[in-house]
Amino acid sequence: MAASALWAGSAQRKLTLLIIFTAFSAALTHAQKPPMVDVGVVLPQDVITGETVSASIVVNPSDYATLPGLHVVKGQVAGVAGSTPTNLLSYYSLRIDVSATTVPADHPFSFIATNGLLITIFRTGGKADDGWSTTIPLSPTSGQSFPAPKNFSMPPLNLAGALQRIHGPFSGDSNHTVIRVNNLPARLLIESPRGAYCFIPASVPPGTADWVITDHERSVRLRSWVLALQMSADKLKLMKGESTAFHVFIRGVESVPQEAWFGSGEAPDFIDPAIIRKFLPDFKPPSPTQRGVLVLALENMSVGTVVMSGGNKLALTFGYGQNKYEHHGTITATRSGSFDIDATLIPFLHDQPELVDASSSTR
Repeated sequence: MAASALWAGSAQRKLTLLIIFTAFSAALTHAQKPPMVDVGVVLPQDVITGETVSASIVVNPSDYATLPGLHVVKGQVAGVAGSTPTNLLSYYSLRIDVSATTVPADHPFSFIATNGLLITIFRTGGKADDGWSTTIPLSPTSGQSFPAPKNFSMPPLNLAGALQRIHGPFSGDSNHTVIRVNNLPARLLIESPRGAYCFIPASVPPGTADWVITDHERSVRLRSWVLALQMSADKLKLMKGESTAFHVFIRGVESVPQEAWFGSGEAPDFIDPAIIRKFLPDFKPPSPTQRGVLVLALENMSVGTVVMSGGNKLALTFGYGQNKYEHHGTITATRSGSFDIDATLIPFLHDQPELVDASSSTR
């Protein structure tokens, strides 16, 4: 059984049963050239000419391509023998425009936005001509404006290890930005003068998360609450006609205070409205004067193999002060094979403002 997660204003878990038969020849493996690997440049969408902006190179560009607020340009580089997706970019360098200066490809990089950005990714110590080059147009759409916020704010709920959006008057220069969560460093992905995206440390447990954001001379504090979405099944193998119970637990909700349980009148930034319409076609996000809710959407992705109790698409709503934040159902096999169930947690709660801190300095 393998579980994967994506938190982007939501939490997602997959329950997957697979039988994998692997056969390989060591001699053949060593004889083959490393395959090409998909990479991508991730930039903010709110780019204005003349501003300082920070971007990153990633090895899984498709994971970011549909997220609002991000601009992703895909390419490919040669794999490196013995590398993994986690460390592949440590073997590569990045050149911006025609400058002779290079920077590591596995760190965010800053630049001043013009009409376009020419970047080249190449093997460290090698020739730039042998790498991947692309020119990214940066001019915003005619008539488009990106007002800068005066204060910092962020969504109230997070998932450890996942991407988090923060609104705020950042400098745009990642070289001067440090973000810590419960005193652990958060890895920055992109930054503009209107906000930043970072990865919450994977080791942060469910519960209260205290953030400290330092950018040049300014330091602010924010507070959020980390949740964990856990799925399990009593049996991992099913024959045709056999059933098993499955369980979904939302951990950490009890730590969210009552004052955070109000809506914003909008869907979360990271959630495609089509997902909400698919599960709740008549749903209207609660307003700031209404109680906020968490929506747990469950979908059977293996309709031809199993049947899920309650239907193949379920939407469960949770509010403040409930005794339990969990769901228990049954999976019945209509034929032998693997099955896949998606669980997506969508929080309809308002953003949390920066905390008042007399020790914070201003620019």
